[in-house]
Amino acid sequence: MSIIAIVFFSIALLLALSYLRSQSDIFSPARLFIFIWAVIIGLTELKLSWLQKEWELYSWAMLLISLSAMLLGMFAVYVINFNKPINSVNSIKNVLDNFDFDSKRLLQVVVYLFLAYIVSYIVIYSAVGFIPLFTNDPNTARTKWSLFGFGLIIHCAPAVIYFALLYYLFIKKKKATKLLLAIIILITLSSFILLLQRFTLVITIVLLLVMLYYGTRKFKGSYLLGISSAFVLLIYSISTIRTSEFFILYLYKEAKMKYNRSLAFLTEPYMYVSMNLENFANSVKQYDSFTYGYFTFDFILALAGLKHTIAKSYYFEQFPFIVNKSFNTYTMFFVYYRDFGVWGLLLFPFAIGFAISSIYYWMRKNPSLHSISVYGMCVFVIMFTFFIPMLSWLHFVMNIVIIYFLSKYLVAQHKL
Repeated sequence: MSIIAIVFFSIALLLALSYLRSQSDIFSPARLFIFIWAVIIGLTELKLSWLQKEWELYSWAMLLISLSAMLLGMFAVYVINFNKPINSVNSIKNVLDNFDFDSKRLLQVVVYLFLAYIVSYIVIYSAVGFIPLFTNDPNTARTKWSLFGFGLIIHCAPAVIYFALLYYLFIKKKKATKLLLAIIILITLSSFILLLQRFTLVITIVLLLVMLYYGTRKFKGSYLLGISSAFVLLIYSISTIRTSEFFILYLYKEAKMKYNRSLAFLTEPYMYVSMNLENFANSVKQYDSFTYGYFTFDFILALAGLKHTIAKSYYFEQFPFIVNKSFNTYTMFFVYYRDFGVWGLLLFPFAIGFAISSIYYWMRKNPSLHSISVYGMCVFVIMFTFFIPMLSWLHFVMNIVIIYFLSKYLVAQHKL
């Protein structure tokens, strides 16, 4: 194990121990961000694949600039709010305890979202004529299962499940309604799993964990362990469906793993984490064809209908300088470097860190179903900064908008 891996694992361990303090907030943005990245860098530095190389100084500098810029944005908000009164986690729970939830509004939200989802699902299926799980090549089929407009609405599945689960958390009795919601959750979850989309379902898990932690007294170690285990099982199951034993062995060979073939099943999760950083490190030292906003503002161009028009006019290599074609993701920060170079790594992570930390303090000062739900989306962003540029994706931005406005609608008649 390298010195770098030991250092970052030690940082992660110290932060994990700090969570044991009674007044510790496990979802505070800076601490969570450092913990996630300490674990990710530590794992990457194990270098369990022959595809992984020692990084050049420039690559390290670009990664540390992006991480430092995001932390600096968070720190700036911390300084602004230093010594200002905020609610403790326990006080937030007290506020939610006394909140009178409008069960009719919550049911309306779930039903209308579900109808939009299921209608879009049927329309897309009618247009494309297949379900990814039931094809010969599910991994390829899932990328083609879409239709303009309706393909976007399909991604509201996390919101459907999340708001339905809120009904179970906060509304007492109403057994008949809860039975209806259980059916809606089952239909939404099972139908979406058939599309073999893992990423979108994770949003629901994170939102639920954040709400359990801040909004209820039901968050315990056993809950965290149970939900995390269910999540890992779900992701692994979807991954197994998408692949096969032969593919796992192929991936093991393709990844040139250093460990024994009997551990081939570890290849996908390890490379899933480490190759994002390896691709980032390999690309930033070579990339110089900056695109000035095309990838950063992908969601705006997609919404305006300009994305494909621009792509036809200019050739943009989809995955520049990746280490291996089987692993084609970077970190969230690469799109900012790809568009604006070093300035992109300075400005955008700083702005994201500043925005997330501002939302965190807003939630701590004004706790409600609305503010906690919005911060839940921020926690998701923090947790997956190592993986994908979700803030550039239209369907993720759409989920932010849905969660923001519908959770605001649910508390509109109440003053906390």
